[in-house]
Amino acid sequence: MQNNVQVTRYSKTLGSRFSSVLNDVALAANLYYQTGKHTTGKDISALNFLLEASMKNGFSAGYEFLSGNSFDKNDKVYAFTPFYGTNHKFNGFMDYFYVSNHINSVGLNDIYLKYSNSKNKIGFNADLHYFASAGKISANAGKYLGTELDLTLSYKVQESAIISAGWSTIFAGESMELLKGGDQGAGHHWAYIMISVTPDFIK
Repeated sequence: MQNNVQVTRYSKTLGSRFSSVLNDVALAANLYYQTGKHTTGKDISALNFLLEASMKNGFSAGYEFLSGNSFDKNDKVYAFTPFYGTNHKFNGFMDYFYVSNHINSVGLNDIYLKYSNSKNKIGFNADLHYFASAGKISANAGKYLGTELDLTLSYKVQESAIISAGWSTIFAGESMELLKGGDQGAGHHWAYIMISVTPDFIK
């Protein structure tokens, strides 16, 4: 409501995804742009793009950019909003960003290196992320947010059942404390054990 009149706010997300294979290297890229009106009444001008290369030896590397707001730039909303949750799939397993309270914040730069390998019934994954803000947090704050390491080990018990365990930690920077609170010098860890059963009822 605005001056006792109902006002419609909307946003539009436009973009596309590209994937190809070149000399045994799988390449992927996406580019999305958001426009429209934010609930505050400001225009939206936000961007998300991703570049990734995956090799047959199990290594992949990529870079994702999600634009964000800056403390000294308030004419528009520059924060890109991923509307649909993809917990763990992007930006680290610890979900510091976009699953919790990062929407409409300073955005994100995510530079990552991943390794995946499986042999016999055992699988192993290791992901390393370097996080930095896209927008300016404050006049004196740096953009570095932290470095996260995600390790996963799985064992295929049978065709329809897998046991997996994982451990993640993040080495937070001072600017992460400004955004999320807490103590950036304390240990930040997350671990789990999980069994996944996917029965096949129809042969």
